[in-house]
Amino acid sequence: MSLDGLLVSLAALLVNLAFTRELCGFTREFGRFTRELCGFTREFGRFTRELWGFTREFGRFTRELCGFTREFGRFTRELCGFTREFGGFTREFGRFTRELCGFTREFGGFTRKFGIYS
Repeated sequence: MSLDGLLVSLAALLVNLAFTRELCGFTREFGRFTRELCGFTREFGRFTRELWGFTREFGRFTRELCGFTREFGRFTRELCGFTREFGGFTREFGRFTRELCGFTREFGGFTRKFGIYS
């Protein structure tokens, strides 16, 4: 092998060594990045589980709220029915009172006409 061939081989070896060192450095940096990504993924997983728990609890709360709203709706409908019934009663009582007043006037006129209770 000639000296030129030897120098070319040596230069190629040095280039390979430099490339290998750079590749090792890249691999080391990529390993750090991967570990950080794994840490982030682990933390994100915890956050996701907590969010899932919150979502589950919020779902229970909204179902209970819907049940309360349904019961409150029934109560208000019953209250409206009672109010309508009470309104009907007061109207009828008003009619009865007016008729009683009319009867009292008529009876007062009758008693005055015949001198009773004058």
